[in-house]
Amino acid sequence: MRVVLNTHEHSGRLPGLATAGVVTGSFVLMTVGVFRVIYIQPQHAAVTVIAMFACMLVLVWHIRHVARGVQPVGARWGLTGMAVVVAAVLPVVGVQWLGALYPLAASALLVLRLPWSLVVFAILAVVPVPVTFAYGQPEWIAYFSLGVVLNGLTIAVPVRFIAAVRQLRAARNELAGQAVVQERVRIDARLRDSLGTALESIADTGDRAAELVTTAPDDAAGHLREVVADARSTLAEARRTVAGIGDSPLRAELDAAVRLLAAAGIEARLALPPGGPPDHEDMLVSLRAEVSRVLADDTAGRCVIKVEPSQVIIEVDR
Repeated sequence: MRVVLNTHEHSGRLPGLATAGVVTGSFVLMTVGVFRVIYIQPQHAAVTVIAMFACMLVLVWHIRHVARGVQPVGARWGLTGMAVVVAAVLPVVGVQWLGALYPLAASALLVLRLPWSLVVFAILAVVPVPVTFAYGQPEWIAYFSLGVVLNGLTIAVPVRFIAAVRQLRAARNELAGQAVVQERVRIDARLRDSLGTALESIADTGDRAAELVTTAPDDAAGHLREVVADARSTLAEARRTVAGIGDSPLRAELDAAVRLLAAAGIEARLALPPGGPPDHEDMLVSLRAEVSRVLADDTAGRCVIKVEPSQVIIEVDR
């Protein structure tokens, strides 16, 4: 599907909103489990609520940090604390407390490294088998074992995905910054090549004129006239160079936009009108604004830069 990119002011909020959605969904899942325990065993309501709330606090702590691509300090101690709470409450509440394995399994997938995260996750998925048999309720095996797998993955996978999106965005911004630095280096080299030699020549001629002022005034005057002529020529060249840098022709700006988007990992191609693009200052402003919006769009993978008679439009292919 091809859509015209208009604005993406809110794209930077998406990872944060997605993280909040995962946290909210986790609370909903755990709340359902708490109500189930309270409904079946109301005498254990207080223990269930307190213990599950403690587990959820640790899980939310893990989710917020991992979603930002940061391993929280003491994360494994938090995981160990969750395991201790689950094991301590299990003899009191019984089989229905096996729902507390869900946040424990999600945290294991988030904070442990491979392959240990998968090993612990698999062990937690098997734990309901001996526990249900020990309490004489094997009919709950499938319910809680599948619950560990489904709920653990439902929580952990989106968080890992959010972290990956943040890393890709950071890499894209770094590439865009490198493209800007490369452009500045190119401008610096251009100024050095065009003006550096001329300024050195002016300095050498001025030195020769200073040496001849007392011994050969006529020759010194000739050198001074040469210095003035070279200075005027250099000044004109400097003005042309600065004007070219500050107000590039549209075609040069389009080529620079393609290079910048490519550096950010976005495949871009030009769609120019017959006879080449016009050169209007308003179109340069439009182009720069559209490029900025594409760079802010996390979903942009390729795009087409279309030059119309009065504006520049970038169409993003998703």
